[in-house]
Amino acid sequence: MYIFPRLPQVRLSQLTNAGVDVTGKSILDYGGNRGNLLEDGVETGSILPENYTSMDVDKVGLNHLKESYPNTNTMLYNRHNPVYNPQGEKHLKFPYDDNTFDIVYSYSVNTHSSWSDYRFDILEMLRVSKGPIYTSILDEHCLKILHQKRIDEYGSAVDMDIITDTPDGSYFINQGIVMSLGANVPNDIKYLLTYYKPQWLMSVLDDMGLDVKMHKASPGIQPLLEIKDN
Repeated sequence: MYIFPRLPQVRLSQLTNAGVDVTGKSILDYGGNRGNLLEDGVETGSILPENYTSMDVDKVGLNHLKESYPNTNTMLYNRHNPVYNPQGEKHLKFPYDDNTFDIVYSYSVNTHSSWSDYRFDILEMLRVSKGPIYTSILDEHCLKILHQKRIDEYGSAVDMDIITDTPDGSYFINQGIVMSLGANVPNDIKYLLTYYKPQWLMSVLDDMGLDVKMHKASPGIQPLLEIKDN
């Protein structure tokens, strides 16, 4: 399906800025595709392929990773996603035992999924992690950049003032369709961007009994949430 282009050192810099030392740690990169985080770590000598696992719905990306780093670990995860794996199984548990990994991380995964999937993923990530989890979200700047990319690719056109009009967040779907987080996301769509109002998201996660910290990023890079059980 897709081998996503790499933005060098973005993912590792995110974790480093959040105070995370990846050296010698076992890492699950949820939605890791071609192993962008691993490539960052190999360049700096901080991540060994045998300590790294990429779990993704995309067999092409995982095969590319395995060819590049035969000692790395890959897991084809047949999880439903309306864009990348519409035939997959909904709310499929992660195929790992509790407390398996030192670090569980995802970048630009739940920016393309439903709110229901995001809640499920957070709890599964926490289950298989020995400590906090790290997952990115879209801020307004990143949303506008990605949406402009979709305009160029698909002809979409949405008035981005809608960001200020929603109390919680919105789904941006196909050619300019905007839906509330309470709506069911259509299946087998061309693209999906999911935006959460930061204050709303932090409040809901707090109500779930989670401790959340947001680490700001450079312009154009998605902010990182650090989440752990209270």
